[in-house]
Amino acid sequence: MVGNQGRGAIRALVASLNALDRAEFEARYRQALAQGAAPHALLTPVFDALGKAWDEGQISLAQLYLAGRWTEGLLDELPPVEAPARVGLCVLEDHHKLGARLVEQALRGAGLAVHPMGVVTVDEAVEQVLSHRLQVLLVSALMLRAALRVRALRDALEHRAPGVSLFVGGAPFRSDPRLVGEVGADGTADTAPGAVALVQRALAHGRAPR
Repeated sequence: MVGNQGRGAIRALVASLNALDRAEFEARYRQALAQGAAPHALLTPVFDALGKAWDEGQISLAQLYLAGRWTEGLLDELPPVEAPARVGLCVLEDHHKLGARLVEQALRGAGLAVHPMGVVTVDEAVEQVLSHRLQVLLVSALMLRAALRVRALRDALEHRAPGVSLFVGGAPFRSDPRLVGEVGADGTADTAPGAVALVQRALAHGRAPR
């Protein structure tokens, strides 16, 4: 599904989520699939639109949370990615998981296998990177204190897994883009689809020289 028809389907999906109409959302989604749309081609733009709406104050936290739950349910219907996960996703020493969940959904919707770590310490994150042989690690942080801990994570990875690409996201990095470099991250994205693009480039080309 491309062109005006595809854009119309995406607008309808976003509108039904904004209206908190789950039945309409699922009906529109399944109708688009029946017309030949790929799940990631529908859900990735939806995630992008939701992220922009949240950043611009157009939807509430409750709407964002419910939208995440509903789309997560649809992604659970997809067949699992058979390849081993090369991408890890964690919330670093924080307990605000919504952003990480949206990114995980976008990655899965794009056909990428993900190893979700949940809430971890620096040492736990490094151990999971090593044990699962991950190539990319995404870190979500809502609070500045947690964002600053990425520096310790980067230093630990340089010592034990220097080839791993480290990307960050969350409010502190949107508020101060300089923080990305200060903590040693390889990049950041403001939206879940933006995070997908970072991961795809890293998997294709490896970690960029610093």
